[in-house]
Amino acid sequence: MGRATLLTLTGACALLAAAAALPGPAPVREQPGAGTGPPKVLVLDVETQRSAEEVGGWEHRERMGLAVAVTHDLASGLSRVYLERDAPALIADLASADLVVGFNLRRFDYGVLQPYASLDLNTLPTLDMLEQIHSRLGFRLSLSHLAEETLGAAKTADGLQSLAWWKAGEIQKVIAYCTADVELTAALYRFGRDHEYLLYRDREGRPVRVPVEFGQKSASNPPAGGL
Repeated sequence: MGRATLLTLTGACALLAAAAALPGPAPVREQPGAGTGPPKVLVLDVETQRSAEEVGGWEHRERMGLAVAVTHDLASGLSRVYLERDAPALIADLASADLVVGFNLRRFDYGVLQPYASLDLNTLPTLDMLEQIHSRLGFRLSLSHLAEETLGAAKTADGLQSLAWWKAGEIQKVIAYCTADVELTAALYRFGRDHEYLLYRDREGRPVRVPVEFGQKSASNPPAGGL
């Protein structure tokens, strides 16, 4: 995406004009055929135009509207940005993946994207890290908490800040935040895949390992030490 500075815009018409002025999604490198290369694993993160409160609750996430989505291709290391107008390309890319990875994918991201898709997104090969954490522990943990404890890395903002940027027409800030979030999610996935655990802190402040099964280990990563 370009780096030209966007003026702060107000009003729905001005916001749409700003989005229309942005270039489309970057081209994706052609994927190898079956059996000729690594599987196509896409990590996904989505930011919305409206909050849960604005649409009548989280159960109506299909009304939130796509603001920005970013996918991160684990094989190429490339991230690709999509605006609402790029939703057909996003759905096509997800449908072509061997695996879609995310955090709270089924309860949030897929719900937001479903109105833009002709197929049931829940039929895609999916690894939802939060689902696996919840099934192991019986409770949910945030991406922020797991990333800080496991990777020593923090999120750059949160969903409420992203919404404020969107409503102010600061679309490039939403793109930057979503890109950082998807890269953080990809790093957490790689750690869990290669070391078969993630870290969190319990109520007494003690670091605890939670076992995960994210797929085949990467031969280039050494076993985890420590805790």
